[in-house]
Amino acid sequence: MTRQFWIGLLIGLVIGWAIEWLIDRIYWRNLYHRVETQLAETKDRLHDIKGVGMELEEKLNQAGVYSFKAMAALTRQELEEIAGHVKGPADIKDLIKRAGKRAKKKRKGKKG
Repeated sequence: MTRQFWIGLLIGLVIGWAIEWLIDRIYWRNLYHRVETQLAETKDRLHDIKGVGMELEEKLNQAGVYSFKAMAALTRQELEEIAGHVKGPADIKDLIKRAGKRAKKKRKGKKG
């Protein structure tokens, strides 16, 4: 293989990397920021539910649970798995019930 081949390959790799960087910079980061903004606007303060502390709220968020409605849709087993060994969570069944009440209250508030 000739020296021209290696130079061409190197230039091609650099150009490819530059194009990929531009696509990431322009498209994906803008998309990420839009989604992040929308999520922040729809995110509920789960720690407002009695028995849900900041640590449990963080674990729920890491599991993709950001709203009262999503939390109310969890099964007891799913919530126990997410909670893990969080210090002092209230009865899991009660937490799901409280989340359902909050979701219903929020839905009524938006309609009225």
